[in-house]
Amino acid sequence: MIKNAAESFTVPWVRLVRGHRGLDLLGVSRHELPIVVELAEADSLTHPTHMLLRAIARGAALKRGWPLLGRAEWADIVAVPVSTLPDLLPICDVVCAAPAEYWSRWTGQGPLSRAAASTWPVLSDLRRALPRSGFRPVFLRTEHQLQRWESWDQVTVEEQQLPGRRTEGTSLADSGLSG
Repeated sequence: MIKNAAESFTVPWVRLVRGHRGLDLLGVSRHELPIVVELAEADSLTHPTHMLLRAIARGAALKRGWPLLGRAEWADIVAVPVSTLPDLLPICDVVCAAPAEYWSRWTGQGPLSRAAASTWPVLSDLRRALPRSGFRPVFLRTEHQLQRWESWDQVTVEEQQLPGRRTEGTSLADSGLSG
């Protein structure tokens, strides 16, 4: 389940993050825990590494504020007893999602992909190291046939494989999103 941050988590997010504006979405894992979702538009020039770093910054702020403000507020949002949620967030799933057109521009054969070629091994190393720091990153490709967003039921999501070294332990199956 994914909830729009503007409808479900704006007040505590602002209190928790102070200065980290622009949270796109918060997802809800199968364990009822928050998932930071960072979005990019099809024509975005934001490199996937930058998208990941923004998601990690927001995830760090969420983890930091979880014990004081986030946990109780989150329990209300997902309608679970606060006692069922952990006192601390040991791991924070962070998702970087963008339409197929975005990924084609960055991973295909065009000028952006050629310019970014040397960065993929570094991003792969970063992704492999992040779980040791309490973050589990996943990159997703979204597809829909709408001119205007109407419903999450009309959006398909698949894991986006990135060039570079294979990254163990950072797949959609490892995250709290699947299932």
